[in-house]
Amino acid sequence: MLCTHLHADHVGWNTRLEDGLWVPTFPNARYVFSRKDFEFFGRQTHEAHNREAYVDSVLPVVAAGLADIVDSNDCVHREIEDGIWLADAAGHSPGSVVVNAQRGGSRAVFTGDVVHHPIQLVRPDIPFFADENPAAACATRQRLLAQCVDNDAVLYPAHFPDPAAGRVRRAERHFSYGFL
Repeated sequence: MLCTHLHADHVGWNTRLEDGLWVPTFPNARYVFSRKDFEFFGRQTHEAHNREAYVDSVLPVVAAGLADIVDSNDCVHREIEDGIWLADAAGHSPGSVVVNAQRGGSRAVFTGDVVHHPIQLVRPDIPFFADENPAAACATRQRLLAQCVDNDAVLYPAHFPDPAAGRVRRAERHFSYGFL
């Protein structure tokens, strides 16, 4: 299980309440967390809902010995030209990552909240209210969208309407999105 970042709406499924205790939802799985986010949310106190989610949905996984805390550019699995790897996508959170998957030249990018709403393709320079570092989030979004165009990647944003998958294209002064 991989969390693209550790905001409350992306970790709540990690655990379930059993006999009054939060336990990992999937006890036979490994859970992958970004080191930067793990450290940041471990010490941050400014948003109660994210702190509470960290306590009930991240720490029990760590306590159960099921967490892999990794750097933002770690390779999950890689063969020549194919594989699954993380890429740093800091901004929405300090340790936000995107998940890249490639097989036979076809690439998919799972963005988490780097792109939160389709309007951000037209205005990738406008911060989202939940971005921890708005300037970095905008720069990351613009870089990611350009890379998706250059690689003809299928984008999988976490919060677009279903079916969310699509391709990013360059328009005259912005990007456009074609749902698959």
